[in-house]
Formats: sequence, C-alpha cells, structure tokens
Amino acid sequence: MNQDLQENQGLVQRAPDFQLDTLLTMSQDHYVDKVWPLTFYISRKNIAKWHMNAARALGNLGDRRYVPLLSQVIKGHPDETVRGMCAWALGRLGGGRARKALESRLTKEDGLVAEEIRLALSVG
Repeated sequence: MNQDLQENQGLVQRAPDFQLDTLLTMSQDHYVDKVWPLTFYISRKNIAKWHMNAARALGNLGDRRYVPLLSQVIKGHPDETVRGMCAWALGRLGGGRARKALESRLTKEDGLVAEEIRLALSVG
C-alpha cells in the first residue's frame, strides 16, 4: 500500500541546521541548541565527530564548490582528525584550487594531517 505522507514541518524548518556546510563549521552553541536536541543519544562532547563526518560527506559529494570551505577549515580547526578529513575531502574533490590548498598546508602540519595531505596529493 502506497500512501502519500505529509512533510514534517518541524523537520523541514530545521533542515538548514543540518546542511553539510553548516555542520562542518558549526559552533558548540549551534550544536547544543540546534543539532543535539534531535540527536540527544549522541554525546554533546563530540562535536569534532560531526565536523569530521560533514567533511567526509562533502568530499563524497564531488562538488568542487566546497573546496574554499574545506580549505578554510583545514587551516584553523583545532582537531587533527577534522583537518585530516578535510585533506582527504580536498584530495577527493581534486582540481587546482584543492591542490593549492593542500600544498600550502603540507609544511604546516605533521602526523595524521600531513599523511592525509601527502595521500591526497598523490591521488590528484
């Protein structure tokens, strides 16, 4: 049986709070006020996991419009797993701007992030 379901207007109104670019750059306040109430079963202490997963999803979209955003986040995010995932996403998206962003970070990073940058540069 196929029934047409009405959209949940509460979720439709909250959809902008869950856009990938919003999740990648969200503050702790945005997370606690907007995201966590719908995902309360996930610890409020792990915002970096949300940032990392948003970066992964943006890389998988294949849309190079997100290169500038990922380039900005890799420069300033305090968590190395998020910066590493931004490097992976930039490598996945490819292109000249992504390569330039990766090359500019290579000498400024070490450990996990530097390794992800090297891997991303070897792919493109």
